[in-house]
Amino acid sequence: MWVKRGTQAKIPMDDDHDFCYGFCAIDWVSLKTHYRLADALNGKNFKAFIAQIRKQYPNEVLVFVLDNAPAHGYLKLRGEVRVDEGLYFYFLPSYSAIDLNPIEKVFKFFRHKVTHNFYFPTLDDLMQAARDFFRYLHVVRSRVASLIGAKV
Repeated sequence: MWVKRGTQAKIPMDDDHDFCYGFCAIDWVSLKTHYRLADALNGKNFKAFIAQIRKQYPNEVLVFVLDNAPAHGYLKLRGEVRVDEGLYFYFLPSYSAIDLNPIEKVFKFFRHKVTHNFYFPTLDDLMQAARDFFRYLHVVRSRVASLIGAKV
């Protein structure tokens, strides 16, 4: 592409600036991936994601390792938080290394495989690509294990 010197290139786009957000959790033992796509990154959608997982494992003790993102809905908490008898949150220290928060490696892999250098004409196309990616993670459990540092 070229433009005349002194002018600005105009690139036609149909971007309406809609966003898609994702929540993801990986069972450290079975390497099963759980995800939820949402229209906003907030505490309400995070709690819906936790309820979705809780529904799948009603009698299990669930421990979530979380960073201190505002979307988690629990601001300025540190250490372990017991929500109820079977649900615990463990919050990492602020600005923790990526090795302490391995889900960030999964999100980096997601961006590499799904969003980097790809054009999605509609938000629905992006959401479908995200769904396909998370379904793909069920197939490549050894890759997931290598990303989060788990054993297969």
